[in-house]
Parts: sequence; C-alpha cells; structure tokens
Amino acid sequence: MAFEERVQILSEGEQDELYGPPTFTSADQRFFFSLNDKELAVAKSVRHRAQRYMFVVLLGYFKAKPVVLNPVSGSLST
Repeated sequence: MAFEERVQILSEGEQDELYGPPTFTSADQRFFFSLNDKELAVAKSVRHRAQRYMFVVLLGYFKAKPVVLNPVSGSLST
C-alpha cells in the first residue's frame, strides 16, 4: 500500500538548515577549522595526508553542526 501524502513537520527552510551543508564566512572558517593542541596532535598522528585533511574537514563540520545523541538507557535490554 503506497501513501500519496506525507506529513511535513519541518518547512523547506528548516530542512535545508538542518540537513544542508553549512556556509562559512572566512571568520567562521578560521574558527571552526583551526585546531587546538589535542586536535593537532591527533591530526599529526594520521599517516596519510588525504586522511589528515578529511579529519580536519569532518572535525570542523561537526564543530559547526554538532550531533547530540540521547540514548535511552535500557533500550537494548532483553
């Protein structure tokens, strides 16, 4: 059985803001993609340059769009 209608909770703008890629000004880029001492140590420990770059990009992305996990305790109990 196929449904023709979908319930829309978020507006198009809210969906874009939540799921779309962030846009950074040059000040935002300096803020989100600069590394502190611990992050720099981890980045330097990555052997391959491409993986090091991806680490910095993903780290900056998740600084800009933090993911909040709220696991429910006991949800996997048998």
